[in-house]
Amino acid sequence: MRSLLLPVVAILGLLAPGGLFMYWLLLDDNLHDGRMAGALRAIWSDRLALAFIIDVFLTTGVLAAYFARNPPLPANASGAPPRWRWPWFVVSSVCGTLVFGLALYWWLNTRPASHSRRQAPA
Repeated sequence: MRSLLLPVVAILGLLAPGGLFMYWLLLDDNLHDGRMAGALRAIWSDRLALAFIIDVFLTTGVLAAYFARNPPLPANASGAPPRWRWPWFVVSSVCGTLVFGLALYWWLNTRPASHSRRQAPA
């Protein structure tokens, strides 16, 4: 059961806040002119939204720096380098949401080796 917690959190983190954002961006009638330019103008004019956006990007940067220096160890803790490096965390956080990126990155790096990509023969 514990092994499913991070993938479930990642999916919920992508669907709930990400889905709300995409709904607002694409379908909300409160945008200025109904086009993407109007949506961007609405985002840049909302100081509270800007504060959250800045906070999320700064948090992503701090976590990426931390993961670059202290990567999560695989479940077998063999001392091998992580299978997924910190840039994957940044990409998944920017393309999805911060909670999606964090849960996915942590799960990919801490799941047992039997679930990971095939290892090259030694």
